[in-house]
Amino acid sequence: RVLGAVSPTCVITTSMIEDRLKAQAKAIPELVALSHLCIDTLPTHDCAQWSPPVIAPGDVAFLQFTSGSLSAPKGVKVSHSNILHNLEMLQEAFGHTEESRIVSWLPFFHDWGLIGGLLQPIYSGIQSVLFDPFEFVRKPRNWLDVISRYGATVSGAPNFAYDQCLQTLQPGELDELDLSRWEVAIVGAEPIRAETLDRFESLFVPCGFKRSAFFASYGLAESTLVVTGGHRGKEPVTIALDRGALEGGQVKPVTETAAPDCVRLVSGGHALHDQDVRIVNTEHGATCDELQIGEIWITGRSVAKGYWGLNGESAEQFSATLADGTEQYYLRTGDQGFLYEGELYITGRIKDLIIVSGRNLYPEDIERIASDADPALRQGKGAAFSIDINSSEQYVLAHEVQFGGSWDGNLIIDSIRQTVANLIGVAPWAIVLVKAGGIPRTSSGKIRRQATKQRYLSGELPCLHVWHQSPEI
Repeated sequence: RVLGAVSPTCVITTSMIEDRLKAQAKAIPELVALSHLCIDTLPTHDCAQWSPPVIAPGDVAFLQFTSGSLSAPKGVKVSHSNILHNLEMLQEAFGHTEESRIVSWLPFFHDWGLIGGLLQPIYSGIQSVLFDPFEFVRKPRNWLDVISRYGATVSGAPNFAYDQCLQTLQPGELDELDLSRWEVAIVGAEPIRAETLDRFESLFVPCGFKRSAFFASYGLAESTLVVTGGHRGKEPVTIALDRGALEGGQVKPVTETAAPDCVRLVSGGHALHDQDVRIVNTEHGATCDELQIGEIWITGRSVAKGYWGLNGESAEQFSATLADGTEQYYLRTGDQGFLYEGELYITGRIKDLIIVSGRNLYPEDIERIASDADPALRQGKGAAFSIDINSSEQYVLAHEVQFGGSWDGNLIIDSIRQTVANLIGVAPWAIVLVKAGGIPRTSSGKIRRQATKQRYLSGELPCLHVWHQSPEI
Protein backbone atom coordinates (compact mmCIF):
# COMPACT_ATOMS: atom_id res chain seq x y z
CA ARG A 1 0.00 0.00 0.00
CA VAL A 2 1.16 3.52 -0.68
CA LEU A 3 -0.30 6.14 1.63
CA GLY A 4 -1.07 9.62 0.38
CA ALA A 5 1.12 11.29 3.01
CA VAL A 6 4.14 9.09 2.32
CA SER A 7 6.54 9.04 -0.61
CA PRO A 8 5.49 6.48 -3.26
CA THR A 9 9.02 5.05 -3.06
CA CYS A 10 8.44 3.94 0.54
CA VAL A 11 6.88 0.64 1.58
CA ILE A 12 4.77 0.71 4.75
CA THR A 13 5.31 -2.64 6.44
CA THR A 14 6.34 -4.41 9.65
CA SER A 15 9.73 -5.75 10.70
CA MET A 16 8.52 -9.34 10.36
CA ILE A 17 7.32 -8.79 6.78
CA GLU A 18 10.49 -6.84 5.99
CA ASP A 19 12.57 -9.88 6.98
CA ARG A 20 10.50 -12.01 4.62
CA LEU A 21 10.99 -9.50 1.81
CA LYS A 22 14.74 -9.49 2.29
CA ALA A 23 14.75 -13.28 2.09
CA GLN A 24 13.17 -12.94 -1.37
CA ALA A 25 15.65 -10.33 -2.63
CA LYS A 26 16.51 -12.31 -5.75
CA ALA A 27 12.87 -12.83 -6.73
CA ILE A 28 11.62 -9.28 -6.05
CA PRO A 29 14.69 -6.98 -6.13
CA GLU A 30 12.64 -3.89 -7.05
CA LEU A 31 10.48 -4.17 -3.94
CA VAL A 32 13.39 -4.91 -1.64
CA ALA A 33 15.32 -1.91 -3.01
CA LEU A 34 12.62 0.55 -1.90
CA SER A 35 12.80 2.30 1.46
CA HIS A 36 10.95 0.39 4.17
CA LEU A 37 9.03 2.07 6.99
CA CYS A 38 8.34 -0.52 9.71
CA ILE A 39 5.47 0.74 11.84
CA ASP A 40 6.36 -1.50 14.79
CA THR A 41 9.82 0.04 15.20
CA LEU A 42 9.00 3.73 14.84
CA PRO A 43 10.53 5.92 17.59
CA THR A 44 8.04 7.40 20.03
CA HIS A 45 10.02 10.31 21.51
CA ASP A 46 8.85 12.75 18.80
CA CYS A 47 5.14 11.92 19.09
CA ALA A 48 4.31 15.22 20.83
CA GLN A 49 5.60 17.16 17.83
CA TRP A 50 3.56 15.25 15.29
CA SER A 51 0.76 17.06 13.48
CA PRO A 52 -1.75 15.40 11.14
CA PRO A 53 -1.18 15.99 7.42
CA VAL A 54 -3.65 18.04 5.44
CA ILE A 55 -5.52 15.58 3.23
CA ALA A 56 -8.15 16.54 0.67
CA PRO A 57 -10.99 14.15 -0.33
CA GLY A 58 -9.53 13.73 -3.81
CA ASP A 59 -6.02 12.87 -2.61
CA VAL A 60 -4.77 9.35 -3.22
CA ALA A 61 -5.25 7.17 -0.14
CA PHE A 62 -3.49 4.07 -1.47
CA LEU A 63 -2.72 2.10 -4.60
CA GLN A 64 -5.01 -0.89 -5.05
CA PHE A 65 -3.38 -3.30 -7.47
CA THR A 66 -5.51 -5.06 -10.05
CA SER A 67 -5.83 -8.83 -9.91
CA GLY A 68 -3.57 -9.44 -12.90
CA SER A 69 -5.97 -11.90 -14.53
CA LEU A 70 -5.07 -10.59 -18.00
CA SER A 71 -1.78 -8.71 -17.60
CA ALA A 72 0.69 -7.51 -15.01
CA PRO A 73 -1.07 -5.95 -11.99
CA LYS A 74 -1.51 -2.17 -12.20
CA GLY A 75 -1.72 0.23 -9.27
CA VAL A 76 -5.13 1.93 -9.17
CA LYS A 77 -5.07 5.37 -7.54
CA VAL A 78 -7.91 5.15 -5.03
CA SER A 79 -8.82 8.43 -3.33
CA HIS A 80 -10.24 9.05 0.13
CA SER A 81 -13.56 10.12 -1.41
CA ASN A 82 -13.64 6.90 -3.51
CA ILE A 83 -13.30 4.83 -0.35
CA LEU A 84 -15.93 6.75 1.63
CA HIS A 85 -18.42 6.48 -1.24
CA ASN A 86 -17.89 2.73 -1.60
CA LEU A 87 -18.19 2.21 2.16
CA GLU A 88 -21.44 4.18 2.13
CA MET A 89 -22.77 1.91 -0.65
CA LEU A 90 -21.80 -1.23 1.26
CA GLN A 91 -23.43 -0.02 4.47
CA GLU A 92 -26.62 0.79 2.60
CA ALA A 93 -26.65 -2.49 0.62
CA PHE A 94 -25.97 -4.73 3.64
CA GLY A 95 -28.41 -2.87 5.91
CA HIS A 96 -26.09 -2.83 8.91
CA THR A 97 -27.56 -2.39 12.38
CA GLU A 98 -26.09 -2.44 15.89
CA GLU A 99 -26.54 -6.21 15.84
CA SER A 100 -24.50 -6.73 12.64
CA ARG A 101 -21.25 -8.65 12.83
CA ILE A 102 -18.74 -9.30 10.02
CA VAL A 103 -16.43 -12.30 9.67
CA SER A 104 -13.62 -12.16 7.10
CA TRP A 105 -10.54 -14.21 6.24
CA LEU A 106 -9.86 -12.36 2.98
CA PRO A 107 -6.32 -10.91 2.80
CA PHE A 108 -5.84 -7.16 3.23
CA PHE A 109 -3.79 -6.89 0.03
CA HIS A 110 -7.03 -7.55 -1.85
CA ASP A 111 -9.80 -4.93 -2.12
CA TRP A 112 -12.39 -7.25 -0.59
CA GLY A 113 -10.31 -7.96 2.48
CA LEU A 114 -9.14 -4.37 2.97
CA ILE A 115 -12.32 -2.41 2.23
CA GLY A 116 -15.06 -4.96 2.86
CA GLY A 117 -13.45 -6.86 5.73
CA LEU A 118 -11.43 -4.21 7.57
CA LEU A 119 -12.65 -0.69 6.69
CA GLN A 120 -16.37 -1.44 6.37
CA PRO A 121 -16.91 -2.48 10.01
CA ILE A 122 -14.89 0.56 11.16
CA TYR A 123 -16.99 2.87 8.98
CA SER A 124 -20.27 1.31 10.13
CA GLY A 125 -19.26 0.97 13.77
CA ILE A 126 -20.02 -2.73 13.98
CA GLN A 127 -18.16 -5.74 15.33
CA SER A 128 -15.82 -7.74 13.11
CA VAL A 129 -13.90 -10.98 13.45
CA LEU A 130 -10.80 -11.35 11.26
CA PHE A 131 -8.65 -14.42 10.88
CA ASP A 132 -5.70 -15.61 8.84
CA PRO A 133 -6.41 -16.57 5.20
CA PHE A 134 -4.13 -19.58 5.63
CA GLU A 135 -6.55 -20.93 8.23
CA PHE A 136 -9.20 -21.10 5.54
CA VAL A 137 -6.81 -22.67 3.04
CA ARG A 138 -5.71 -25.24 5.62
CA LYS A 139 -9.26 -26.13 6.59
CA PRO A 140 -12.21 -24.44 4.83
CA ARG A 141 -14.53 -25.50 7.66
CA ASN A 142 -12.76 -22.94 9.87
CA TRP A 143 -14.61 -20.18 8.00
CA LEU A 144 -18.01 -21.67 8.78
CA ASP A 145 -16.96 -22.49 12.35
CA VAL A 146 -16.13 -18.82 13.01
CA ILE A 147 -19.40 -17.66 11.41
CA SER A 148 -21.28 -20.12 13.62
CA ARG A 149 -19.36 -19.36 16.83
CA TYR A 150 -19.69 -15.57 16.62
CA GLY A 151 -23.14 -15.45 15.05
CA ALA A 152 -21.92 -13.49 12.04
CA THR A 153 -24.55 -11.70 9.96
CA VAL A 154 -22.22 -10.74 7.08
CA SER A 155 -19.42 -12.72 5.48
CA GLY A 156 -18.36 -13.49 1.94
CA ALA A 157 -15.77 -14.87 -0.42
CA PRO A 158 -15.17 -15.71 -4.08
CA ASN A 159 -17.14 -18.57 -5.62
CA PHE A 160 -14.21 -20.98 -5.21
CA ALA A 161 -14.39 -20.70 -1.39
CA TYR A 162 -17.95 -22.00 -1.36
CA ASP A 163 -16.82 -24.84 -3.63
CA GLN A 164 -13.99 -25.65 -1.19
CA CYS A 165 -16.49 -25.99 1.64
CA LEU A 166 -18.62 -28.31 -0.47
CA GLN A 167 -15.65 -30.49 -1.43
CA THR A 168 -14.16 -30.84 2.05
CA LEU A 169 -17.15 -31.02 4.42
CA GLN A 170 -19.22 -34.14 4.96
CA PRO A 171 -22.86 -34.21 6.17
CA GLY A 172 -21.75 -35.72 9.50
CA GLU A 173 -19.59 -32.65 10.21
CA LEU A 174 -22.49 -30.21 10.07
CA ASP A 175 -24.19 -31.03 13.36
CA GLU A 176 -22.50 -28.28 15.39
CA LEU A 177 -22.78 -25.53 12.75
CA ASP A 178 -25.37 -22.78 13.23
CA LEU A 179 -25.59 -20.53 10.16
CA SER A 180 -29.06 -19.18 10.91
CA ARG A 181 -27.83 -15.62 11.62
CA TRP A 182 -25.88 -15.40 8.36
CA GLU A 183 -27.98 -12.80 6.53
CA VAL A 184 -25.56 -11.61 3.84
CA ALA A 185 -23.38 -14.27 2.18
CA ILE A 186 -21.44 -12.25 -0.39
CA VAL A 187 -20.36 -14.05 -3.57
CA GLY A 188 -18.21 -12.39 -6.21
CA ALA A 189 -14.67 -11.68 -7.47
CA GLU A 190 -14.96 -14.41 -10.13
CA PRO A 191 -17.75 -16.00 -12.22
CA ILE A 192 -20.57 -17.04 -9.90
CA ARG A 193 -21.78 -20.55 -10.64
CA ALA A 194 -25.48 -21.25 -10.18
CA GLU A 195 -24.57 -24.88 -9.47
CA THR A 196 -22.37 -23.82 -6.56
CA LEU A 197 -25.19 -21.81 -4.97
CA ASP A 198 -27.62 -24.72 -5.46
CA ARG A 199 -25.29 -27.26 -3.84
CA PHE A 200 -24.27 -24.97 -0.97
CA GLU A 201 -27.88 -24.25 -0.10
CA SER A 202 -28.80 -27.94 -0.26
CA LEU A 203 -25.94 -29.01 2.03
CA PHE A 204 -26.26 -26.27 4.65
CA VAL A 205 -30.03 -25.85 4.96
CA PRO A 206 -29.95 -28.19 7.99
CA CYS A 207 -27.56 -25.67 9.61
CA GLY A 208 -30.07 -22.86 9.23
CA PHE A 209 -28.58 -21.37 6.06
CA LYS A 210 -31.08 -19.58 3.81
CA ARG A 211 -30.73 -19.18 0.05
CA SER A 212 -31.97 -15.61 0.43
CA ALA A 213 -28.71 -14.85 2.26
CA PHE A 214 -26.69 -15.08 -0.97
CA PHE A 215 -25.63 -11.60 -2.08
CA ALA A 216 -24.19 -11.83 -5.58
CA SER A 217 -22.02 -8.86 -6.54
CA TYR A 218 -19.76 -7.42 -9.21
CA GLY A 219 -16.87 -5.04 -8.77
CA LEU A 220 -13.28 -4.28 -9.66
CA ALA A 221 -10.29 -2.41 -8.27
CA GLU A 222 -10.76 0.43 -10.76
CA SER A 223 -14.07 1.23 -9.05
CA THR A 224 -12.64 0.84 -5.52
CA LEU A 225 -14.53 -2.37 -4.77
CA VAL A 226 -18.23 -2.93 -5.46
CA VAL A 227 -20.33 -1.70 -8.38
CA THR A 228 -23.47 -3.84 -8.36
CA GLY A 229 -25.07 -6.08 -5.80
CA GLY A 230 -28.14 -8.16 -5.05
CA HIS A 231 -31.22 -7.32 -3.03
CA ARG A 232 -30.71 -8.03 0.66
CA GLY A 233 -33.00 -10.79 1.88
CA LYS A 234 -33.94 -11.94 -1.62
CA GLU A 235 -32.66 -14.96 -3.52
CA PRO A 236 -30.11 -14.32 -6.29
CA VAL A 237 -31.62 -13.78 -9.73
CA THR A 238 -30.62 -16.29 -12.38
CA ILE A 239 -31.34 -16.52 -16.09
CA ALA A 240 -31.26 -19.45 -18.52
CA LEU A 241 -29.99 -18.67 -22.02
CA ASP A 242 -30.04 -20.54 -25.30
CA ARG A 243 -26.46 -21.72 -25.79
CA GLY A 244 -26.49 -21.47 -29.58
CA ALA A 245 -27.81 -17.91 -29.54
CA LEU A 246 -25.21 -16.88 -26.97
CA GLU A 247 -22.44 -18.27 -29.14
CA GLY A 248 -23.77 -16.07 -31.93
CA GLY A 249 -23.54 -13.02 -29.69
CA GLN A 250 -27.28 -12.93 -28.95
CA VAL A 251 -29.14 -13.24 -25.65
CA LYS A 252 -32.22 -15.48 -25.83
CA PRO A 253 -33.85 -16.40 -22.49
CA VAL A 254 -35.31 -19.91 -22.28
CA THR A 255 -36.83 -22.13 -19.62
CA GLU A 256 -34.52 -24.72 -18.10
CA THR A 257 -37.09 -27.48 -18.51
CA ALA A 258 -37.38 -26.77 -22.25
CA ALA A 259 -33.62 -26.46 -22.76
CA PRO A 260 -31.71 -28.58 -20.22
CA ASP A 261 -28.39 -27.80 -21.97
CA CYS A 262 -28.91 -24.05 -21.54
CA VAL A 263 -26.37 -21.67 -20.04
CA ARG A 264 -27.32 -20.55 -16.53
CA LEU A 265 -26.02 -17.17 -15.41
CA VAL A 266 -26.29 -15.61 -11.97
CA SER A 267 -26.99 -11.88 -11.91
CA GLY A 268 -24.28 -9.67 -10.46
CA GLY A 269 -27.09 -7.53 -9.06
CA HIS A 270 -28.29 -4.02 -9.80
CA ALA A 271 -26.28 -0.80 -9.78
CA LEU A 272 -25.82 0.27 -6.17
CA HIS A 273 -26.50 3.79 -4.92
CA ASP A 274 -25.76 6.37 -7.66
CA GLN A 275 -23.52 4.21 -9.85
CA ASP A 276 -24.30 4.39 -13.58
CA VAL A 277 -23.73 1.11 -15.43
CA ARG A 278 -23.96 0.97 -19.23
CA ILE A 279 -23.57 -1.80 -21.78
CA VAL A 280 -21.76 -0.33 -24.77
CA ASN A 281 -21.14 -1.45 -28.33
CA THR A 282 -17.48 -0.48 -28.50
CA GLU A 283 -17.47 -0.55 -32.31
CA HIS A 284 -20.00 2.29 -32.46
CA GLY A 285 -19.72 3.78 -28.98
CA ALA A 286 -23.48 3.51 -28.48
CA THR A 287 -25.41 2.12 -25.52
CA CYS A 288 -26.77 -1.36 -26.22
CA ASP A 289 -30.42 -2.26 -25.96
CA GLU A 290 -31.58 -4.64 -23.24
CA LEU A 291 -30.44 -8.22 -23.89
CA GLN A 292 -27.58 -7.07 -26.14
CA ILE A 293 -24.05 -8.05 -25.18
CA GLY A 294 -21.43 -5.33 -24.97
CA GLU A 295 -18.64 -3.97 -22.80
CA ILE A 296 -19.56 -2.87 -19.28
CA TRP A 297 -18.89 0.83 -18.69
CA ILE A 298 -19.21 2.52 -15.30
CA THR A 299 -19.30 6.03 -13.93
CA GLY A 300 -19.78 7.15 -10.34
CA ARG A 301 -18.01 8.51 -7.30
CA SER A 302 -16.29 5.19 -6.60
CA VAL A 303 -14.44 5.17 -9.94
CA ALA A 304 -10.76 5.77 -9.19
CA LYS A 305 -8.39 8.40 -10.57
CA GLY A 306 -6.46 6.15 -12.95
CA TYR A 307 -3.36 3.94 -12.91
CA TRP A 308 -0.16 4.96 -11.17
CA GLY A 309 2.49 5.95 -13.72
CA LEU A 310 0.40 4.87 -16.74
CA ASN A 311 -1.11 8.08 -18.11
CA GLY A 312 -1.82 6.72 -21.59
CA GLU A 313 -3.56 3.59 -20.36
CA SER A 314 -5.43 5.62 -17.73
CA ALA A 315 -6.81 7.95 -20.39
CA GLU A 316 -7.92 4.99 -22.50
CA GLN A 317 -9.60 3.10 -19.66
CA PHE A 318 -10.96 5.87 -17.42
CA SER A 319 -12.00 8.54 -19.94
CA ALA A 320 -14.26 6.73 -22.40
CA THR A 321 -17.18 8.70 -23.84
CA LEU A 322 -20.39 7.64 -25.55
CA ALA A 323 -21.12 8.49 -29.17
CA ASP A 324 -24.17 10.58 -28.17
CA GLY A 325 -21.94 13.58 -27.48
CA THR A 326 -22.37 13.72 -23.71
CA GLU A 327 -19.25 14.83 -21.84
CA GLN A 328 -19.57 12.21 -19.11
CA TYR A 329 -16.47 10.02 -18.72
CA TYR A 330 -16.82 6.27 -18.19
CA LEU A 331 -14.54 3.51 -16.97
CA ARG A 332 -14.10 0.72 -19.51
CA THR A 333 -14.04 -2.50 -17.48
CA GLY A 334 -12.92 -4.95 -20.18
CA ASP A 335 -15.80 -7.21 -19.10
CA GLN A 336 -18.64 -8.27 -21.37
CA GLY A 337 -22.22 -8.56 -20.25
CA PHE A 338 -25.79 -7.43 -20.65
CA LEU A 339 -28.60 -5.83 -18.66
CA TYR A 340 -31.99 -7.50 -18.26
CA GLU A 341 -34.76 -6.12 -16.05
CA GLY A 342 -32.23 -3.95 -14.26
CA GLU A 343 -29.90 -6.85 -13.44
CA LEU A 344 -26.30 -7.04 -14.69
CA TYR A 345 -25.09 -10.36 -16.14
CA ILE A 346 -21.42 -11.01 -16.85
CA THR A 347 -20.57 -13.19 -19.85
CA GLY A 348 -16.77 -12.98 -19.59
CA ARG A 349 -13.64 -10.98 -20.27
CA ILE A 350 -13.35 -9.52 -23.77
CA LYS A 351 -9.73 -10.59 -24.17
CA ASP A 352 -10.55 -14.15 -23.06
CA LEU A 353 -13.30 -14.71 -25.64
CA ILE A 354 -12.64 -17.69 -27.94
CA ILE A 355 -13.92 -17.47 -31.53
CA VAL A 356 -13.94 -20.75 -33.48
CA SER A 357 -15.51 -20.89 -36.95
CA GLY A 358 -17.43 -17.69 -36.24
CA ARG A 359 -18.85 -18.95 -32.94
CA ASN A 360 -18.28 -17.08 -29.68
CA LEU A 361 -17.17 -19.59 -27.05
CA TYR A 362 -16.98 -18.38 -23.47
CA PRO A 363 -14.14 -19.99 -21.50
CA GLU A 364 -16.15 -19.88 -18.26
CA ASP A 365 -18.82 -22.05 -19.88
CA ILE A 366 -16.30 -24.56 -21.26
CA GLU A 367 -14.52 -24.77 -17.90
CA ARG A 368 -17.75 -25.29 -15.97
CA ILE A 369 -18.87 -28.10 -18.28
CA ALA A 370 -15.48 -29.78 -18.18
CA SER A 371 -15.32 -29.68 -14.36
CA ASP A 372 -18.33 -31.99 -14.16
CA ALA A 373 -16.95 -34.52 -16.65
CA ASP A 374 -15.05 -36.64 -14.11
CA PRO A 375 -14.77 -36.77 -10.27
CA ALA A 376 -10.97 -36.62 -10.55
CA LEU A 377 -11.17 -33.03 -11.87
CA ARG A 378 -11.03 -30.16 -9.39
CA GLN A 379 -14.12 -27.95 -9.45
CA GLY A 380 -13.46 -24.48 -10.83
CA LYS A 381 -9.81 -25.22 -11.57
CA GLY A 382 -9.79 -25.22 -15.37
CA ALA A 383 -8.58 -22.75 -17.98
CA ALA A 384 -9.72 -22.57 -21.60
CA PHE A 385 -7.81 -20.32 -23.98
CA SER A 386 -7.42 -19.79 -27.71
CA ILE A 387 -4.35 -20.62 -29.80
CA ASP A 388 -3.50 -20.22 -33.45
CA ILE A 389 -3.14 -23.46 -35.46
CA ASN A 390 -2.21 -22.97 -39.11
CA SER A 391 -3.82 -19.50 -39.16
CA SER A 392 -7.01 -20.90 -37.62
CA GLU A 393 -8.22 -20.15 -34.09
CA GLN A 394 -8.61 -23.23 -31.91
CA TYR A 395 -8.71 -23.66 -28.15
CA VAL A 396 -6.95 -25.61 -25.43
CA LEU A 397 -8.48 -26.77 -22.17
CA ALA A 398 -6.15 -27.19 -19.19
CA HIS A 399 -7.62 -28.64 -16.01
CA GLU A 400 -6.26 -29.59 -12.60
CA VAL A 401 -6.79 -33.06 -11.16
CA GLN A 402 -7.38 -33.91 -7.51
CA PHE A 403 -4.55 -34.31 -5.00
CA GLY A 404 -3.34 -37.90 -4.66
CA GLY A 405 -5.46 -40.87 -5.62
CA SER A 406 -5.29 -42.91 -8.78
CA TRP A 407 -6.82 -41.86 -12.06
CA ASP A 408 -6.64 -42.85 -15.70
CA GLY A 409 -5.64 -39.91 -17.88
CA ASN A 410 -7.02 -41.44 -21.06
CA LEU A 411 -10.42 -42.06 -19.49
CA ILE A 412 -10.59 -38.52 -18.10
CA ILE A 413 -9.62 -37.06 -21.49
CA ASP A 414 -12.27 -39.14 -23.25
CA SER A 415 -14.88 -38.04 -20.71
CA ILE A 416 -14.00 -34.37 -21.16
CA ARG A 417 -14.02 -34.64 -24.96
CA GLN A 418 -17.42 -36.31 -24.99
CA THR A 419 -18.99 -33.96 -22.42
CA VAL A 420 -17.69 -30.79 -24.03
CA ALA A 421 -18.49 -31.94 -27.56
CA ASN A 422 -22.06 -32.85 -26.59
CA LEU A 423 -22.83 -29.48 -25.00
CA ILE A 424 -20.51 -27.07 -26.81
CA GLY A 425 -20.31 -28.80 -30.18
CA VAL A 426 -16.68 -27.75 -30.69
CA ALA A 427 -14.04 -30.07 -29.28
CA PRO A 428 -10.81 -28.64 -27.82
CA TRP A 429 -7.73 -28.84 -30.01
CA ALA A 430 -5.84 -30.02 -26.93
CA ILE A 431 -6.68 -31.14 -23.38
CA VAL A 432 -4.06 -30.94 -20.66
CA LEU A 433 -4.37 -32.46 -17.19
CA VAL A 434 -2.41 -30.36 -14.72
CA LYS A 435 -1.28 -31.15 -11.20
CA ALA A 436 -3.28 -29.58 -8.37
CA GLY A 437 -2.32 -25.94 -7.89
CA GLY A 438 -0.62 -25.78 -11.30
CA ILE A 439 -3.00 -23.35 -13.01
CA PRO A 440 -2.18 -19.74 -12.11
CA ARG A 441 -4.85 -17.78 -10.28
CA THR A 442 -5.17 -14.27 -8.90
CA SER A 443 -5.34 -13.40 -5.20
CA SER A 444 -9.15 -13.47 -5.45
CA GLY A 445 -9.25 -16.87 -7.12
CA LYS A 446 -9.76 -15.78 -10.72
CA ILE A 447 -8.26 -18.05 -13.37
CA ARG A 448 -5.35 -16.35 -15.15
CA ARG A 449 -6.08 -17.74 -18.61
CA GLN A 450 -3.48 -15.71 -20.48
CA ALA A 451 -0.76 -16.70 -18.01
CA THR A 452 -1.86 -20.33 -18.35
CA LYS A 453 -1.63 -19.99 -22.13
CA GLN A 454 1.90 -18.59 -21.97
CA ARG A 455 3.04 -21.37 -19.64
CA TYR A 456 1.47 -23.96 -21.93
CA LEU A 457 3.16 -22.57 -25.02
CA SER A 458 6.53 -22.26 -23.25
CA GLY A 459 6.34 -25.76 -21.78
CA GLU A 460 6.24 -24.44 -18.19
CA LEU A 461 2.75 -25.70 -17.32
CA PRO A 462 3.06 -28.71 -14.94
CA CYS A 463 1.31 -31.19 -17.23
CA LEU A 464 0.54 -34.72 -16.06
CA HIS A 465 -1.26 -35.95 -19.18
CA VAL A 466 -1.66 -34.34 -22.60
CA TRP A 467 -3.92 -35.09 -25.54
CA HIS A 468 -4.04 -33.08 -28.76
CA GLN A 469 -5.28 -33.29 -32.27
CA SER A 470 -2.76 -33.41 -35.11
CA PRO A 471 -0.64 -31.64 -36.07
CA GLU A 472 1.25 -30.43 -33.01
CA ILE A 473 2.18 -26.76 -32.61
